[in-house]
Formats: sequence, C-alpha cells, structure tokens
Amino acid sequence: MKSDIIQILLADDHAILRDGIKSLLNKENDMDVVGEADNGDEALQKARKLKPDVVIMDISMPNMNGLEATKEILRFVNTKVVLLSMHTDEQYVARAIDVGVSGYLDKQSAASVLISAVRSVNNGMSYFSPSITKTALEAATGKLGYEMDSSLKKLTKRERQVLQLIAEGETADKIAKTLFISVSTYYKHRQNLMKKLGMNNVADLTRFAVDNQIVSE
Repeated sequence: MKSDIIQILLADDHAILRDGIKSLLNKENDMDVVGEADNGDEALQKARKLKPDVVIMDISMPNMNGLEATKEILRFVNTKVVLLSMHTDEQYVARAIDVGVSGYLDKQSAASVLISAVRSVNNGMSYFSPSITKTALEAATGKLGYEMDSSLKKLTKRERQVLQLIAEGETADKIAKTLFISVSTYYKHRQNLMKKLGMNNVADLTRFAVDNQIVSE
C-alpha cells in the first residue's frame, strides 16, 4: 500500500540550496526528503536504492548531468522526476520532455510552486513553471525545431560521463580518479567516443557536448 507521505530524493551539487529545499519540503506534513545527492551518478545510485516517489533534480551537476541521470533513473525506478534549473530555453526543455520528466521548474520559482509541483507529479500529473509552460507544450507536441543528435543515443552511460568531463576541461588523471577507472581505460573510452561520433580531437568532442547540453554549466 502506498504511503500518504511523499518520499523525495533531492539532487543538487550546491549544499546550501539543498539544505534550503530540504527544510522547505520537510515542513510539509505529507513530504519527507529521504535522500540527497550532489552529482548525477550518486542520484542514480540513491534512486535505485531508495525508490523515492519523486526526485527533484538539478540539471547542471558533475559526473553525470541531471538530464542524463534522469534518463538512467527512469530506466530502473518507477518514480517521477522534477527538474529544477536555471536553464529554460527550448533545447533544455525539449530534451527534458524527451527523457521523460514529469515536471520542469525555473529556479526562480516561488517555494509554493515547488511544493505544488511535487504533489502534482506524485498524483500522476505534469507540472511546468509558468515561465516555461508554453515552451514545454510546444516541445511535447513536437513544434520545436530542436532534436537531440542521434549519435548521442549510441553512447553508453560511461561514455557520456567521460564526454561531460572532457567538455568541462578536466585532465585525464582527474577524469580517471572521478570515475574510479585507470587512465588507460579513460583513453579507451575517449577513443571510442571519437570513433562513434566521427570526431578527431577533444575540441570537436567539447563542441558536441555543448550542442547537446551534456556539459554541466
């Protein structure tokens, strides 16, 4: 039997913001923040472990951004994802719709909007902040011109993580340490990325990542 308390996983790489949102939500009688994550990979692992009713996810996070993490979470967990982001342009909204989010809020939204969004998506509805409702509807009905590069769909989860870190300017040693892999394994992933995407250098990979909103800004 489903509990009346909405269990929430909060994913954002800014601890102060997380603390503020957690305090806000936990004041509601029907909400409980059961877990926190400060990067996309951790959000995925905790979502699989905790199986929350709702995940509130920032887009711009290290290791794996919110869009990629959402895509992976929804493959394994029956949950609802609300994206909370400063990015409200059509490319981000269209990709969010594509990966299956239930809500998308501008970080400028009032606290009451976030609370309403959590309750709405938990009840099976979609919720988009007023500032991006029109864009969301156009994305959902296919009216926007943006389309994710089909090459991105060929990449594995690990390859997308490597691509994001490359585009963020991290060194080979730092990427290897962040992903708990050897430097030689990193270079193999980079070689596979270039082969799959038909690219010859890091600059091309970076441009591809920026164009497809892989970079955490």
